[in-house]
Amino acid sequence: MKAAPAASPPLLLTPAMAARELSLNVQTLSNWRASGRGPAFVRLGNAAIRYRYDDLVEYASENSHTPRVKPPEERKKRHTRKPAR
Repeated sequence: MKAAPAASPPLLLTPAMAARELSLNVQTLSNWRASGRGPAFVRLGNAAIRYRYDDLVEYASENSHTPRVKPPEERKKRHTRKPAR
């Protein structure tokens, strides 16, 4: 018996679906579009905005960061407050 193929995401996602995929608010995606930031999107006609799933994955991948812990000798020393006289 063959296993059922994994369900693939829809070809084009609505802003609400894209926001859910990225764990963002729909308004955040709207603000990003208006300011020329964020993932690539598709404009269908005059109003319909859609996102390709692969573009969301690429955007998340391009914006992932690995935290780097500096060794103790490279860390900035915190200034301690001088005692009052």
